[in-house]
Amino acid sequence: MGARIGRAASGSDALVDGLIHLSLEAHPTTQAIYRYGTWATAAHRPDSDLDIAVLLPYGEAMRVDRWQWHLLAVRLAGAAGTEHVDLVNLRRADTTLQAEILRTGRLVYCQDDGVRLEFETLVLSMYQRLNDERAGIRAAIVESARAPAP
Repeated sequence: MGARIGRAASGSDALVDGLIHLSLEAHPTTQAIYRYGTWATAAHRPDSDLDIAVLLPYGEAMRVDRWQWHLLAVRLAGAAGTEHVDLVNLRRADTTLQAEILRTGRLVYCQDDGVRLEFETLVLSMYQRLNDERAGIRAAIVESARAPAP
């Protein structure tokens, strides 16, 4: 079994451990779990939403049934005593969200550092490429805003 990593921003290791357990129960091959948003910061309050991102093996991530994913989010919310959990399937999220979670989130569970690092490297590389491609578009928008109207 993988290693639990990090500490809860609220100091509630039992809560994090419980959420990890529920996630692994639903998806035993989970490769990594991140917390992000306010839950990953000192600004976390008891009434804050929980933001959780789960890294599954590629094939499993593509096959996850949305209803089952929703039921897992409901179970996580119940265990945490909150009304809302944002549960992200990291392999199915868009590149910008993936990069934001990796940049600001905190790793709380990792089954295999090699797999996790490979995923993180791929995401950050794709995000850099996306930004490089958007640079030309942004420059064109700025230039068109400066151009006098006909």
